[in-house]
Amino acid sequence: MRHREAPRGITVVEVIIVVIIVGLIAALAIPKFSRGATAQNDAQSLRNQVSVLRNAIEMYYYDHAAYPAGKGTGRAAAGSFAAFKQQLTMFSDRDGNVSEERSARFAFGPYLRRGIPGCACGGAEVRNEVVVIEGTARPAYQADQPNAGWVYNMHTGEICANSNGVDAQGTAMDRY
Repeated sequence: MRHREAPRGITVVEVIIVVIIVGLIAALAIPKFSRGATAQNDAQSLRNQVSVLRNAIEMYYYDHAAYPAGKGTGRAAAGSFAAFKQQLTMFSDRDGNVSEERSARFAFGPYLRRGIPGCACGGAEVRNEVVVIEGTARPAYQADQPNAGWVYNMHTGEICANSNGVDAQGTAMDRY
């Protein structure tokens, strides 16, 4: 007598991966279809980019039980932009050390295959550098860091655009 297996359900990891893929597609596809950028399109594009970054940060946290840049990478010090970038764009081990190639040890990631998305934030220049902050403060615009596109708290995993601009509804862009 043959026994039929019950159909397999969808796991949380599969759902999260689908959400990240949809976010990446939206972040890449929406700007390509919007000719003649308007303030509303720019704001939506920025929201999509922030969403992609947040999804990558959460996936990293899910795999490592720590946020990116919270630990060094073996190549870059904890708390640095280099550590943040490497841990999201390269393969990593459980401790956050990184490698260019996947192996049994470096089995996690990369979480952002095309690098850190750029932030135009109301200007023509796209900036993808990240200011990494510590503590429990919510990230906010850093006037003393004009070349940075993003502000990231390595203890809370929160990230925002490094912009003091506002959208058409009057919402500060660093509050997205």
